[in-house]
Amino acid sequence: MIKGWYTPCRPDETQGDSTSWYISFWHFCGSYLNKRFGNAWCLSPEQSLLLHAENWTVPKQLLVRAKKGNNKITQLPFHTSLLDVRYTMPKKAEIEEKNGLKIFAKVPALIACSPSFFTQHPTDARTVLATIQDASEILPTLLEGGHSTITGRLIGAFRNIGQTRIAEDMKKTMSSAGYDIREQDPFESKVKLQFSNRMVSPYVNRILILWHEMRKPIIERFPKPPNIPINVKQYLKRVEEQYVTDAYHSLSIEGYQVNSVKQSIQKVLMGENPGKVAWNDHGDWFRELFAPSVTAGILKPAELAGYRRHPVYIRRSMHVPSNFSAVPDLMHTFFDLLKHEMEASVRIVLGHFFFVLIYPYMDGNGRIGRFLMNVMCASGKYPWAIITVERRQQYMNALEEASVKQNIIPFCDFLVDCSRSMADIRSLEKDSKN
Repeated sequence: MIKGWYTPCRPDETQGDSTSWYISFWHFCGSYLNKRFGNAWCLSPEQSLLLHAENWTVPKQLLVRAKKGNNKITQLPFHTSLLDVRYTMPKKAEIEEKNGLKIFAKVPALIACSPSFFTQHPTDARTVLATIQDASEILPTLLEGGHSTITGRLIGAFRNIGQTRIAEDMKKTMSSAGYDIREQDPFESKVKLQFSNRMVSPYVNRILILWHEMRKPIIERFPKPPNIPINVKQYLKRVEEQYVTDAYHSLSIEGYQVNSVKQSIQKVLMGENPGKVAWNDHGDWFRELFAPSVTAGILKPAELAGYRRHPVYIRRSMHVPSNFSAVPDLMHTFFDLLKHEMEASVRIVLGHFFFVLIYPYMDGNGRIGRFLMNVMCASGKYPWAIITVERRQQYMNALEEASVKQNIIPFCDFLVDCSRSMADIRSLEKDSKN
């Protein structure tokens, strides 16, 4: 990686593959910075907030504060870098350790971060703010430091996410202490979400916010569902006819069975709630997909038992999936969102995207995500969508853009292109008349 530091990689890893580096990034940074600066360093307040929001995306440049920083950039593999700056260090009590990294504690980070953090990382800022349950968590530090301007910004931020009680308590308390508070909303947009008053995982709050923010561009860009009655028998017949093509292109395996998915599609076409159907049936899709591997002795039977229980990384991706301990809560939240979503286009795009974002299984997430996508296609009377192997890189790039930069538009446009085959829609129209 740099002189004297190495990262292990698989012997079959191709030259130029970034996977091993992205897997090693955070562990390397913690080890390297400890070796170089001892205990006298911590990540910037902005990067600390990203980690408090459980956003472990590998940054292009990691900003570090250190007593002996030299204000220089250390170049790292695959266009990443580390910048250590000689900057005022927070108090010892304001630093905590997370996965071997020294970071600002949550409240000091919210106070020390730049105002631009709220506009550049609105999802992560709201995720962290939503973990504050009471004004008493943040007021002592604000009062001690006399932070009237920062208080006005944070009051506006809490009000933006609907935490009016916290905002009012902060304003009244600081005013009573003699401070002139001028409230200012640091965000560029409003969010209409009701956050729980109990402690909720940052992972859960993050996907709630992302779902809310990503809905609008999808609804604007995705074509409206075909306004036709559906002949269930003909629709299922077309699914069966396409399975060989989908096996070759989208799933990259031969001879897989779609019977379980067909049953799910039939339930949806008969009027059952598509989110509820996917919640009840996705475990069956996973078991049917991998049962032959158990029979062949490739996998152990225990590997069919529910969600993953280990960390996982996605090949060549800067996105790091959620900690395995958070997966059950995330899946419950995800399927609740899917159950209550009224727009078929949102169910199609975000159903697929959030499934692979969470990455609930050790393997097969992309394939099951595409199963789920096509069940949601049926819920909107759209034809079965096939993602061809020739477009794999475009598909992966669009997922990466959504995962790392929270930009859902390229992925939405890609799925629109895959699902709007006029030949298929005309066939459905013809089927509906038979």
